[in-house]
Amino acid sequence: MAFPAPRRLFLRCLRGPLLLATVAVAVGCLVAATPAVSAPVLPPLVAGEAVRADTSTSDSSRAPAPMKRPPAGPAVCPVGCTPVPQQVDYVPLPPQATLSYWANTRRLMVLDREHSVGGRFFDRGVFRHTSRFIDREYELDLMAYQFSPFENAQWMRASGGLRLRAGSVERDLWAIKTEIKNTVPLGDSARHFFTIDGVIQEDPQVQRAWLEMSYAYRVAPQHAIGLRHTFSQYKYDLDVTPFYAYASPTWGRATVGFTFLNLYSNFIYEQLGINEEILDIVRVYETRPFFLEASYASPADRPLRGEVHAGLQPKTRSLYFSQTADSYRFREDETVHFLSALLEYRRDPVTVGVYLQRDASRLSRETAGDSLDTSYRTEQTQQRIGAYVRASWRNLRLEANGFTGFYDDIQSGENFETSTLNEAFDFTTETNGIHSRLVYEPDGWPFFGVEYLTFMRRLPANDRALVPWSGKYWDIGPDNYRVVGLIGYRFRRGSVAMGIGYDTDGDFNAYKPAPLKRFDNGFFRFAMTW
Repeated sequence: MAFPAPRRLFLRCLRGPLLLATVAVAVGCLVAATPAVSAPVLPPLVAGEAVRADTSTSDSSRAPAPMKRPPAGPAVCPVGCTPVPQQVDYVPLPPQATLSYWANTRRLMVLDREHSVGGRFFDRGVFRHTSRFIDREYELDLMAYQFSPFENAQWMRASGGLRLRAGSVERDLWAIKTEIKNTVPLGDSARHFFTIDGVIQEDPQVQRAWLEMSYAYRVAPQHAIGLRHTFSQYKYDLDVTPFYAYASPTWGRATVGFTFLNLYSNFIYEQLGINEEILDIVRVYETRPFFLEASYASPADRPLRGEVHAGLQPKTRSLYFSQTADSYRFREDETVHFLSALLEYRRDPVTVGVYLQRDASRLSRETAGDSLDTSYRTEQTQQRIGAYVRASWRNLRLEANGFTGFYDDIQSGENFETSTLNEAFDFTTETNGIHSRLVYEPDGWPFFGVEYLTFMRRLPANDRALVPWSGKYWDIGPDNYRVVGLIGYRFRRGSVAMGIGYDTDGDFNAYKPAPLKRFDNGFFRFAMTW
């Protein structure tokens, strides 16, 4: 299907890094000139005081009661003493959203490549927007099951906690993700901090058990340097990241990291070697892979605030060869990037914002031996532009988020012997989505809510280009609609929520008339911080 020309042109014009650079400059100028919110701000924690999280999730519009705090200490610091409220109480708190969690998930997809579905030879994108296990309603499932950007903001501020989300994707399968993290000071100097971040995830995109351990040293009240190291099953997939963090009550927060990807891979395969009976096809990097990341968030106490997050893996070249057939060789070039920006305005009790999210990966493979004939390039890009609003009145709260964008999967070349799809194609899909939520939470009682979600695709003329590989026929019902009933309870240090969906489109199949299916999966969310 052809897209409307003006809209298509508008979306395409936003695809370059120049847009994000412009947004970043605009956000910085705006937030620097914006006065602080007139509402009172909680006093800061002293240096070295344990960070305790605000557990008022998006399933609650409550806020913390005033706390007794020591008068000393910086207002904001890069690690170890973020001024996070200790507990939840019934005082209105202007909510804030964040894209930092979205950026962290993209970073993890770049670092932990081996646990993504498809493994090392997968060529349909680093970020796994499609796989053999992703059906036409999976995007709608994710919208319903995941924590909201407001909940993610509170999670990112916490020094320690555990989160779990689980939702049904098949009659016998969950899509489940568990996260745990903790930051502790080492000694009494409030300068040395140790952090763990762990993820256990099993869904149609990844099968992951992953841990990152970090050490940070505060060289000054507003500056910190540190080192991160990942741990997982595969030794050749471990990464090391030196980083720098800055935080100021005037200018906000900024971090920069430089990751040595798969640091030990060449040493393992070139120096130590591995038995050909264990692994025949070996990868050796001809150019060292690394990953650059940077983020900035303006001060949280301003009515107008912004965020920018970016990550880049420059062109990396690797050689794949067989240990048993010397003529079986091919070279692979790969680049990856993601970009996001958010601009938000708060005027209690209303918050509105606009955002941009974009990720892309590019891969090319060329023959380097006599027994293999392959020469092709592939590129996957997803981009979304959206807006959101959140408002509360007494015990009622309304949230709404909408976006428009596209997903591209383009393949070109002459020979596709090592590709998942044996032909050239241009599969471009326009996507639109809405997620709205209305919640009623009486004081001291469980909350109740209702959500409405929709995810719509406008498929190209070759709408079955991916079917020979994926086996998923998105064209039989490209648009999906769902109503969700929500119930939950928030306690002092966390929250729990459960939901069940009602399919308003009945899983309509244009090519196979059948009784409509109304039950549309259930889910469970749990969060606890300390």
